[in-house]
Amino acid sequence: MTTTLAVANQKGGVAKTTSAITFGHGLAISGRRVLLVDLDPQGNTADALGLPKESRLYEFLVNGAGKKVITSSQYPNLDVIVGDKNTDRAIRWLSSLDLGRERELRKRLQEIRDLYDVIILDVAPSVGLMQYNALVASDILVVPTTLTRLSLVGLYAVLESAKSLRAHKIPCARLAGVMPTMWSRTTVETRKQLAILKEAFSTETRWVPIPQDVKVEEAAAHGASIYAYAPRCRALDGTKVIIKDKEGKEIGKHLVGGYRRAVARLIQELEPS
Repeated sequence: MTTTLAVANQKGGVAKTTSAITFGHGLAISGRRVLLVDLDPQGNTADALGLPKESRLYEFLVNGAGKKVITSSQYPNLDVIVGDKNTDRAIRWLSSLDLGRERELRKRLQEIRDLYDVIILDVAPSVGLMQYNALVASDILVVPTTLTRLSLVGLYAVLESAKSLRAHKIPCARLAGVMPTMWSRTTVETRKQLAILKEAFSTETRWVPIPQDVKVEEAAAHGASIYAYAPRCRALDGTKVIIKDKEGKEIGKHLVGGYRRAVARLIQELEPS
C-alpha cells in the first residue's frame, strides 16, 4: 500500500526541502521505493540533489505525462519529479479549472502510485491551490518548523488550510508530526518556542528536534543528501545532552533528536497498526 506524505510549512527557510530529501533517502535506505515530488517553483529539490531544474512537474500535472517525467536520483530506490519556475504556470492552470481543481494532483499521482511505497511532496511555502492539492493528495502531513514565532505562525496556517478543507467535506492529510528544525539549546527564544510546542501538541505529534548543523548547508551545496555527505553529523545523529543527578553532578551523556530518529518515527507511521 502506498502512503503519500506532504512536508509543508507556510513559512520558508524552515528546512522543508532538507527534511523531504532526508526522509526520502532514509526511507530508500530502508528498502522502500520512494518518489520525491517538488511542488515549489524555486526548484530547490533539484539543486539539493545535484539534478538539473526542468519543467517535469508542469508536464506531470498539466499534460499528464505520468512516469515519463520521473528522474532517477543518484541514490537507489529514490526517484524524483523535479520542478522549476514553470511550476507557477501549473498553478495558474489549476486556477483556470472549475470544480474539483484541488484534486488534480491526487488524480495524477494515482496513475503512478503503484510504482512506489512512499510518495513525498515538497510543498511550496505559500497559501493557494498547490498547497490545497498537496494536502488533498496526501495521507499524512509533517510540518518542519524552526523555533521562531513566524515559523510557528506558518505551522498553524498549514493546519488551518487542512481544517478548511475538512470543513468543506474534502478529505485531506492527517497531521503525523510537528518537527522542530535548526534546534539550538543555547538561545532563550528557542527554549521559549519549544515550550509552546510542548504545550500545544501531544507527544504523538511532537517529533524529535533536528539540531542546527552546518553540514546540512554543505550537503545541499554539494548536491548530496546528508546521509551521503555527512553520515555521522549532528543533524542525523542528534546532539549530546549531559545527564545530571539530583545534586547536579554529571553522570553521563545521551543523544537527543536528529533525522535518524525522525525517519524511524515516520516508518512507524507507515507501518500498519
